[in-house]
Amino acid sequence: MEGSILANACTLAMESRYQSINMGSENIEKMRRTGQGKRKEFSIYLTECSLEDGLSNSEPWHYLQVTFDGISNNGLFDISGSAGGIALQLTNKYGESAIPGRPMSYVRIDNKSIRLDYVLQLKTTHDHLRVGEYSSVIKYRVTYF
Repeated sequence: MEGSILANACTLAMESRYQSINMGSENIEKMRRTGQGKRKEFSIYLTECSLEDGLSNSEPWHYLQVTFDGISNNGLFDISGSAGGIALQLTNKYGESAIPGRPMSYVRIDNKSIRLDYVLQLKTTHDHLRVGEYSSVIKYRVTYF
């Protein structure tokens, strides 16, 4: 038998646990012309942050890192459904793109509450652009250092 006891640095606010983001409708001709859709902003809220890791004589946590997981489509997040030729790009407020399964840049922890701001945007891919419905599941995890 094996196991571990972990300390949580922050609590994920309830409104951040499961978010459903409606991307709305896009015009196929506009998508062909510009290669992208409208931007949809969302945030992840971390509250009750305790910067101690629970170990004696250890340094407190100073940074966190968010990793977004999903099916990759050339560095974007793939979609499923009848629509085609599109994928989702996820960026942070500094314009850094999230690549599925790859940690994003470190974020300094300096508060009891942290708001992480992101943007989702449809992007065209090299596949044939098709009208239809789509959906995608993107999960995230937070690591503390």
